[in-house]
Amino acid sequence: GGAEEKTGGQAEERSEMILLPPPEVIAIDAVVNHGMKQFKKRSLNRDLNKAWLGFGGGFESKRLSGPLSTGMWGCGVFMGDPLLKYLQQAMAAAEVNRKLHFSTYGNKKCETQFTRMHRDLLKAEVTVGQLYECLVAFYKPRNLDELPIFAASGGSLEEHLRENLNL
Repeated sequence: GGAEEKTGGQAEERSEMILLPPPEVIAIDAVVNHGMKQFKKRSLNRDLNKAWLGFGGGFESKRLSGPLSTGMWGCGVFMGDPLLKYLQQAMAAAEVNRKLHFSTYGNKKCETQFTRMHRDLLKAEVTVGQLYECLVAFYKPRNLDELPIFAASGGSLEEHLRENLNL
């Protein structure tokens, strides 16, 4: 609803402005993916902790509550695995109880994969802790002198998650 004022014989409409708090902008870097480094427990923890803190974890006195808008963090020149990066951000958002708006920047394959994975995780009632343990189990070096093997079947991260979480 506007109000009219007369100034110099002309009616001007004045609209009420609703002032919203400014958006919070955060920047988080990801682990540069040298081979399969991003799947090592140390790298998983580093990125999960950074997302959790960036999304508002650990700030109980000033709890952030608005939705998060993010995207394929670390998946460009850092060569991160898109599904892993989506899951890490979804896990962090769940832990701080914030809605996640995730952009795949028009990548329909990723959009379909992430939507299906999210739906299946919810349907199976998989907890963040269970998902974390399954992600950690994806990277299993046999010993220090050998290259790591990935998933019992040697398959993709998605295959590993679906097999081990009964999705």
